[in-house]
Amino acid sequence: MNKHLRLNLSSSNTVYQSRRRLPALISFIVAVLCITSIAFAAIPDEYKNQYLHVASNTGPFGNDLSVRTSLLGFNDASHVINGNPNSAATLGLGGLLGAWIEVEYDDVFPAGTEVSFITSAGLLNVSLFGGLELTTYNGNTQVSQKSGRSLLGISLLGGKDKIGLVSEGAFNRVRLTVNGVNLSVLTSILGAGATVSVYYAEVMVPKAGVFNPNECNAEVRINQTDFPAVANYTSPALLDGIANADAVNLINSMSNVANVVSSDVDDYASLSPLNVTVLGDTYLSVKLLAGTIPNNTYAGFEISNTIGLLSNLNLLGGITIQAYNNGTLVQEEGSFNLLSGTVIGAETERHTVGMLVTNGEYNELRLKFGNAVLSALATLGETRIYGVVVKQFCPPSGSLNGTVILANGHPSTNGMGITVNSRNAGLANIALVGNESIGATMGKLIDNLFDNFVKISSLLGAQLANGATLSAATPGYTFNQPAKLAGFIIKRSNPLLDLVLMKGVKIKTYNNGQLQEEASVDNNLLKLNVLNLINIGDFPPDAEAVYMTTSLPFNEIRMEVDDLAGVGDELQVFAAFANADEPPALPVTFGDVHATLENNNLFIKWATLKETNNAEFIVEASTDGKNWTQIGKLNTKANGGNSDITLEYTFTKGLGGLVLGGFGIMALLSMPFFRNRFIRGGLLVAFLILVGVSCSKNKDYISNPDVSDLYIRIAQVDKNGDVTYSKVVKVIKK
Repeated sequence: MNKHLRLNLSSSNTVYQSRRRLPALISFIVAVLCITSIAFAAIPDEYKNQYLHVASNTGPFGNDLSVRTSLLGFNDASHVINGNPNSAATLGLGGLLGAWIEVEYDDVFPAGTEVSFITSAGLLNVSLFGGLELTTYNGNTQVSQKSGRSLLGISLLGGKDKIGLVSEGAFNRVRLTVNGVNLSVLTSILGAGATVSVYYAEVMVPKAGVFNPNECNAEVRINQTDFPAVANYTSPALLDGIANADAVNLINSMSNVANVVSSDVDDYASLSPLNVTVLGDTYLSVKLLAGTIPNNTYAGFEISNTIGLLSNLNLLGGITIQAYNNGTLVQEEGSFNLLSGTVIGAETERHTVGMLVTNGEYNELRLKFGNAVLSALATLGETRIYGVVVKQFCPPSGSLNGTVILANGHPSTNGMGITVNSRNAGLANIALVGNESIGATMGKLIDNLFDNFVKISSLLGAQLANGATLSAATPGYTFNQPAKLAGFIIKRSNPLLDLVLMKGVKIKTYNNGQLQEEASVDNNLLKLNVLNLINIGDFPPDAEAVYMTTSLPFNEIRMEVDDLAGVGDELQVFAAFANADEPPALPVTFGDVHATLENNNLFIKWATLKETNNAEFIVEASTDGKNWTQIGKLNTKANGGNSDITLEYTFTKGLGGLVLGGFGIMALLSMPFFRNRFIRGGLLVAFLILVGVSCSKNKDYISNPDVSDLYIRIAQVDKNGDVTYSKVVKVIKK
C-alpha cells in the first residue's frame, strides 16, 4: 500500500466511529480494497519494454532503493545503485566461500519482469557458473529462484556478463548469491588479482498486452519500443564442460546482443571469427515477456554475412530456427527447410532465415548455429544478426473466383498473403543463380513476375539429395470447397516427355501443416494440361499446368519431385494456382471483428462490408470456443436490411461479477429487518469478505495471463430466421 493510501486510511477514523455514515465507510473501504489489490504504480508505461538501470535518481527511480550485502561479503556495495555503470561492488576475500548482495525497491515490480545483475566477465565459465544463484522476494517471501544453467542472460554487454531470470511473481527485492569461487579458475580467466565484481541491477518491465501487428502482409520487427522483447545468447556446449579457453572465446565471439531488439533497423549483434574448434552449438534468442505470436505466421532472423553464409549449402545445413512457447519447443526447421528471402528495402546481402510456424502460438524464437558454422567462423568472417521479423498473412479482401495465382500482388488473390513453406532436404537440388541464397531463389515462386521461375535441376551432382520440394501457402485463407483444382505452372526442358514418365512428381495439399490429399501418376490423380484449357494465361505459351482435383480443405499446395530423371535436365516452376469458385454470397459479409476486456468491461466491435435481407446480430461468448452463450443483441443499421457500404457496430458489456452483486447487499442493509445490530454486523462482515474476494478475482482475471480464455462470435439473423456466424475471436485483456 503506498503512502497516500495509508494517509487516507488514517484520516477515516472519524467516519469509522459514526454509525450514521456506515454506508459511506463501506464504499470507501471497497474502493481502497480494489485499488490496493490491483495497483502496481512502480514503473510508468513510458519506462516499460526497455532495459532500466536500477540506480537512485535514474529513470523512474528516486531515492527508493537500498543495497545490502552479507557479512564479509561485497566491498563498496553502494556502488551498485550509484548510477555509474563502471563502478562496482567487489567480492572480498572473506566472501570467496559464499556471499550475497541484494537491491531492494520501496515499491514492487510486476510478475513477468526480467531482472539481472551485470557482473565482471568470466562468471559464466562452466567452473564458476554453477555456483551462482538469483532470487527474487516480495518482502520476506521468496518469489522465484534460479541457479546454474537455468539462469538467463549468458550474453555480454561491453565486456561484462549479464545474469538474470524472469520473475514468476511480483517482487521488490533481488539477490545474487555466490556459492563459493574457485580462485584459480577466476585468475586463469581474468588474470592475477581478479575478483568478482557486481556493477548494477537491470530490469525490463513488460507492458500488458499481446502481439498484435497493425497490418497483415507486412513485416513486423520485434523490438523493445513496441513489444516486451528480451534477447539472450547461450551455448549448451558451454555448460556441458568444453575447454575453458574454448568457452571464453565462444562467449566473447558474440557482441552487442541487445541490439537485436533495438528499434533501429540497422543495429545488429555480431558473431565474430572464432579460432578454436567448438563441439556442440550455440544460439541467440528473442523472447516476449508478455503475449504470444499467433500460429500460421512466418518468423525469422534477419542476418547478413560477407562471405555468403546463406548461399553455401554446407553452412546452411548448420543453421536451425526454433519456436518455443514458455520453454516448450513448438516447431523447428533446419538445413534446407529454412526460408531465406531478400529483405524488402534492404541491401541484397541482408536476408531473413526463418520458417512458417504451423504447430501453435509461440513467444520465443531461437537462431541456432551448429558445429559446421562455428568451426567455419575463422574463415567465414563476421555474421550480423539484425533482429526477428514476423509476418501475418492477409485473407482476401473479397470473394475468390475462377483461377487464383498464388503470387503476392496478383489481382486474382484480392490482397491475400502468400508465403513459401519448405520441409524437405531435397531443396539441395534447387539451382542457385550466381550468389543468390536458396530463399531468394525460392522467392521467385510467389512473386508477381511471370518470367521468374525456380529451377529444379538434375545436373547439380550426385553428392546432393536426389529430390526437391516447392510449396506455396496461404496462412490467412483456406480453400474449403470441394472439386477444386490445385497445382503448379511448369515448363519442362523436354516437352515431349508425357505424364507417364513424370513418375517422380507428386502434388499434395495441406491444411495448417497436416497432409490432406496426394496426387501422382501411380494413383492416376495427377493431371497435365496446357494453360489455355484451364484459363490461367500470362505465363510463357509453352508452359503447362500439373495439378489435381481436391475434395478437402487446404491452405498449402506442395510439389515434390522424388526422381529428377523423370523431368529431364531441369524443371522450371513459375507459380502455384488453385481454382476457387465461391458459393453464392452470404447474407452478410463480415469485416474485422475485435473484442477487448478493459477495467472489467467487454468491448466488442465489428464491421460488415455488405448486408442482404439482414434483421439483427446476436453477440455470443464462450470460455472454450465450443459452447456459446448469448450476451446481447443489436439491430442492423442497414436500411431495410440491405447495404452495399461498410457499416460499423459496437457492443459493450460490464462484467462486474461479485462486486456488482455486493451492491444488492448494500440495499439490504437499509431494510427494517436488518436493523438488528447482530444480523446487520454479520451481513456486513460477509459483504466485506465478498468484496475482497471479488477484488482479488478481478485483479487476477485482468492481469494474469494464465486465466481461462474468453471467445466472442457474432451471429447474423436474416429476416427469414436463418443464421450465419462471423469468425471466432479471442478476447484481448488490457
